[in-house]
Amino acid sequence: MRIPFDWLGDYVDIDGGLEVVCTSLTQVGLEIEGVEGTGADAVLEVNVTPNRPDCLNLFGIARELSAVHGWTLKTPDTSIQFSDEEPGVCVEIVDAELCHRYAARLVEGVRVGPSPPWMARRLEQAGVRPINNVVDITNYVLMELGHPMHAFDRERISGHKILVAPASAGEKLTTLDGVERKLETHHLTIRDDSGPIALAGVMGGLNTEVRDDTSSVLLESAWFFPASIRRTSRETGLSSESSYRFERGTDIEGLVLALDRATHLLVSLGGGRVLGPRIDAYAKRFSPSGIVLEADRVRSLLGFELPLETVHDILERLSFKVEKGDDTALSVVPPTFRRDVARDTDLVEEAARIHGYDKIPSRLPGGAPPAPQTGGTRGFVKDVKALVRTAGFSEVVNFSFMNPEFLDTLGLASDDARRDVVSLVNPLRKEEGVLRTTLIPGLLENVSLNMRRGASGVRLFEVSKVFRKNTESPFPSERLKLAAALIPSAAKDLYSCNVPAFSELKGVLDSLFLKLKTNRPSFEPSLRQPFLISGQAAEITVDGHPVGFIGNVTGEVLEASDIDREVTVCEIDLDRVYQLQSRTIHFRPLSRYPFMERDISLTVPYEMSSASITKAIDELGEPLIVFHRVFDLY
Repeated sequence: MRIPFDWLGDYVDIDGGLEVVCTSLTQVGLEIEGVEGTGADAVLEVNVTPNRPDCLNLFGIARELSAVHGWTLKTPDTSIQFSDEEPGVCVEIVDAELCHRYAARLVEGVRVGPSPPWMARRLEQAGVRPINNVVDITNYVLMELGHPMHAFDRERISGHKILVAPASAGEKLTTLDGVERKLETHHLTIRDDSGPIALAGVMGGLNTEVRDDTSSVLLESAWFFPASIRRTSRETGLSSESSYRFERGTDIEGLVLALDRATHLLVSLGGGRVLGPRIDAYAKRFSPSGIVLEADRVRSLLGFELPLETVHDILERLSFKVEKGDDTALSVVPPTFRRDVARDTDLVEEAARIHGYDKIPSRLPGGAPPAPQTGGTRGFVKDVKALVRTAGFSEVVNFSFMNPEFLDTLGLASDDARRDVVSLVNPLRKEEGVLRTTLIPGLLENVSLNMRRGASGVRLFEVSKVFRKNTESPFPSERLKLAAALIPSAAKDLYSCNVPAFSELKGVLDSLFLKLKTNRPSFEPSLRQPFLISGQAAEITVDGHPVGFIGNVTGEVLEASDIDREVTVCEIDLDRVYQLQSRTIHFRPLSRYPFMERDISLTVPYEMSSASITKAIDELGEPLIVFHRVFDLY
């Protein structure tokens, strides 16, 4: 938000000039050199966090500065003289949930024309284009007090009644930007007898805009439900200064101050007279709730003694209503413009912020530092990652979400457990609407991205959790998995060995299980994974327990993932592997005799797996056989 410095001076007497203000608005302060005089042409850029809509205006910034420095805060002139004539307009709020309050004033005999130079200059410095005195006054008050307003041409309002109600199905409204917009039934509108005349909280309609011949102006100041305005703004693709503030929440009591300020300026700059008292439909009254703040709570949160009297003074300077119950507690009612303050912790934060974070003493924590954690699942995961990285794989970290349609691409059966997905209520993207039940889809996306970037070979792995529905608990069940994907490098040289990717990845897993101190894994041919090529896939078991799978991905899945090379993948259940680890280390003395190696060639049927051969040798129970492996294939 842009703040003209001389405009800021209308609300607070600034001692020390521009440099003091800049230092107050930044944690460290700004070095300002070459600034002379009062800073009449200086414009400050202030970034306001979403939880502080009360500072999206000059008066809010002035209020903060007055609290920090103890300066006197000056309220804008809102003096009004109105006649006894009835305004002849009534307001009805149809949907009180979307509009809690709607206030208005009618000014007759207005002369529409250019704004005075001082107002036009200030609006331009704030980044607002001057239009005419009526529209400029509503924008001026918006930048000044932070409450959006709108001005209607009273003569173009059909009938004598304003309705605040949702749009009817199929209705259309041409907004002030000249675009005809189709409205939905959940879009809140301002209406007359003929239909919608404004999109509530977003933009007025072209049919009731203030023109050069306008003489009767109806000023609107209302409070709309933030979520409704945000939804309307996004669906219509229309964002304005008004919607930006309504989306973050405005002051339901402060709208009267904004209305009276705009009316005062309109009478002063545009002539005319105010008819009758203020029209004020207050459908859902706001009742603030008090907060009890105890001295012990302040001490426990800040870590040092901040006197309750100091907290009392700070909160009053921030416009909080404070009553001292006793010597140990305060009763505090936040102002209506501070909806972000709801708990005692919020009050402590306000006190610490104004007191100064730099004044909070620093001290080392007592006691000995905690001992580093070793072993356990954390150490196990660390060892797994280190072992896979040693084999030349790079780790990837993906979001825990996936596209449920990819399960169809993988060809999983309807009764497959990986179909038991947990859907997200509010996903970041429509394409990632469920928690992932397997790491393979994300890993294939990583492979595709690397191949599109020109990688000749890919060796990736991920260690993360997968999630499935849990019928015994409202929370999903979690399993820790390891997944890896391998595409050998296409570049060959004198020292390259032509090892199939399947065999290479299988060798990595053999080495991993060996170093994790489990019994030797068994690789049995399998057809359980429909996204792996038949005859090039295997289920992995340890001591008869299934722990994962390995295989080459089918062409259909590769095509859907935009991959034009053969990919070998594996997925291992690390929770199961951790349970199967041998926790006991047995010492066995070295043999007194030299080892003898035998190279035995066997002729076996083509369909016989190497796992069945190694299993048959293990079942012999021959004590002289220390180690055996299948190392070659003719």
